[in-house]
Amino acid sequence: MGVLDNFPQSYGYLLNYRIEGLPRELFARYDAGGRPGADDAGRRAFGMWAQLRLSLGDKGGHEYPEEVLRLVREVADGDIPWTFEDTRVLWEIADALSSCGHTGHAELYRIPLAAIATLGYPERRQILGDAPSWHPAHRSPGRAALRKDLGRVLTEPAEHGVAGVVRSLVWDGDPIARAMAGEYAARLAHPAVLPLLKHWRKAKANRPSGPWLAKVRTLLTDDGVAVLREILSRVATHRESREPGGRVFLARHTALPLRGMLWTCEVIDAPWVSTLLGDVATNCGIGRNGTGGAAVCRNERLANAALNALAKRGGLDTVGVLARVRAKLRRPALLAKASDALDAVAVQEGLSHEQLVDRTVPAFGLVRVRRTE
Repeated sequence: MGVLDNFPQSYGYLLNYRIEGLPRELFARYDAGGRPGADDAGRRAFGMWAQLRLSLGDKGGHEYPEEVLRLVREVADGDIPWTFEDTRVLWEIADALSSCGHTGHAELYRIPLAAIATLGYPERRQILGDAPSWHPAHRSPGRAALRKDLGRVLTEPAEHGVAGVVRSLVWDGDPIARAMAGEYAARLAHPAVLPLLKHWRKAKANRPSGPWLAKVRTLLTDDGVAVLREILSRVATHRESREPGGRVFLARHTALPLRGMLWTCEVIDAPWVSTLLGDVATNCGIGRNGTGGAAVCRNERLANAALNALAKRGGLDTVGVLARVRAKLRRPALLAKASDALDAVAVQEGLSHEQLVDRTVPAFGLVRVRRTE
């Protein structure tokens, strides 16, 4: 039985449909006891065959013959000239085996980790980036178990300077991320702001917790507020861009610290905050490519974060902002959130429904005359 026959049937689609151009003839030669020659293609195929030998079938497990372990370490320690596509395939194989019960994570990922370390950092991020729900990486316990190893291969060296420091945290999946690692890199990597950026990246819940906000208060500086305002102002006018994976508004690794910035607005007492939150909520909450469609908005999580921050701020200055946001959005969940926030402000300020309508209906440049009895 060859390595392809022993691969878990539940992930057979990976070999039959997802991975194109597998060197099956070479695999058959290695199954029969052959060894690669000096050519690069044969050596890369042998390394991939060694990765496939880690399959223990549909039941998984973690106990490997010593022969297989020696082979895997030989390949991982070799100087095989891996390509981007080879490395992607190695990771998909390891993720598939991990997700169906193979628990020897150190061995499963030994070759993929060695291969990805030979690539540039943009290529590493592309391979280890966001995985769709059907992808084996989405359910891979191995990635969680090897978190430190992943951090090591994704963290750029000190000689890459402040740009490398920021890229290691926000990646480079869209123009906002590239601006953060470009013109804003020196400010974001400054010792007075870098701890704040790292804290922003922890904005993974639906809402900020009390301890999260308490810590942001201790980390927030004037420099941090200034760079936050500038970056969120860019987000408020940002548009989709063409990236390697298709058209993107904001990549997940960019959106995470941006949500932290929006949460931070809850603790910033400045007159520009409400307007900026409203602009971000509108731009992120409208349809893709700036359309008014209700089905899919640009980034619902960021729109929600901005609306939640507005609701928390309260005050009469948020009434007009929330009304403008509500007038431009179409997604029902966001419209309901904007309406609830308006109602909450009305209760806080003791406004009747008529008074609230009076403050939210635009006058379109006309003088509104109040009716007198």
